[in-house]
Amino acid sequence: MTQAALAIAQLCYEILLRDRYKAKVACERRVVTEALTNIVEVNTKRRGCLGATIHPYALTA
Repeated sequence: MTQAALAIAQLCYEILLRDRYKAKVACERRVVTEALTNIVEVNTKRRGCLGATIHPYALTA
């Protein structure tokens, strides 16, 4: 992995840890908040990184 990829992964991890509870509550209440948006964005980026850097079949999992 490149240093840029590691930095992005670290930032994503920090966002997941920081916003996970607030996002869960927002989802349960069916409201869109910054925390929920952050989690969706991180998961989207993480999924894209996995598919592009690990294995082409990662997108089918």
